[in-house]
Amino acid sequence: MRKVHELLRLHFDLNLPQRQIARSIKVSQSTVNEYLSRFQQSGLGWPVPQGYDDRRLQEELFGAGRPTPPRPLPDFAHIRATPARVRKPRDKAKVEVGVQIAQRWIVAALRHRKFFSVGELNAAIRELLEKLNQRPFKKRDGCRRSLFDEIDWPALRPLPAERYDLSVWSKAIVNIDYHVQVDGSFYSVPYTLARKAVEVRTTPATVEIFTRAPAWLRTCGRGSRIRPSRSPNTGPRRTRRIWNGRSRLVDWARKTGRFAAQLFQHILDRYPHPEMGYRSCLGLLRLGEKYGPKRLEAACERALVTGAASDKSVKSILAHSLDLQPVPPDSDPPRSGGHDNIRGAGYYQ
Repeated sequence: MRKVHELLRLHFDLNLPQRQIARSIKVSQSTVNEYLSRFQQSGLGWPVPQGYDDRRLQEELFGAGRPTPPRPLPDFAHIRATPARVRKPRDKAKVEVGVQIAQRWIVAALRHRKFFSVGELNAAIRELLEKLNQRPFKKRDGCRRSLFDEIDWPALRPLPAERYDLSVWSKAIVNIDYHVQVDGSFYSVPYTLARKAVEVRTTPATVEIFTRAPAWLRTCGRGSRIRPSRSPNTGPRRTRRIWNGRSRLVDWARKTGRFAAQLFQHILDRYPHPEMGYRSCLGLLRLGEKYGPKRLEAACERALVTGAASDKSVKSILAHSLDLQPVPPDSDPPRSGGHDNIRGAGYYQ
């Protein structure tokens, strides 16, 4: 619950500055400024009328929260099945007797016959099942088939027009590159959702990402990678307004060393948009926290010299302690001499 009343009391009754109010209720100064601005725009006066608790005052300032979108129910949601109680054998007596009758009249009757296909077996079972359903009761009128036509058949409903998609719900945090990782794949969302929590609904065909705004539909495909988005709401230019990650990442890398800065620059330059390399650079920074800046600088130098300039290569170098060995000399690859079978670049023009 937000401390709205306490914030307003410190401001109007004690005339405390915003910085001291923020320190007193343990919030940021920008939050205090936002609360006071919203209170002035609401038209309420201090003290607030009676009956305005923190929840009602919060709704007055920020509006009622938008309800979470309802999750679709499965096809069998209208069916109600009462399970058997613990240590109550009479609850399942009729079910057990029904299984016993089927075993006696169907399984036992077919135990000595040999079948060479599933279809042949199903045909024999269907014939005996029809005889069992037409068999009259001993202590009451009718049979199983007549009771089904009288009670069960009128209550049956048609199957749904569309097949129910089994979905899995999960929560995720949008990364600074405005992408969400789901089952090893990356899906873009509007840039305004960076660093915010969202709900993800995964089906065999689609991936839906929910927040307080409408959902974003993404095609599901395992093994996908980040691709440049053409949507005007997810462009990399708008992302720079939130977080200028390229310059910050390179500056952080320079604190480790020049080879780390070169590797970061190489990773950011090889993508169509620098934001697509943020995850790799952040992974290298985490490796520096684990192994130390000296070892990270040596691993970056070896990765650049050997031509394996990627975060996975640096991680492998550190894991196998290759950064502690001398760096091989940076030599050009051997060039093949002239030969009649070598066509050259002009051949394909």
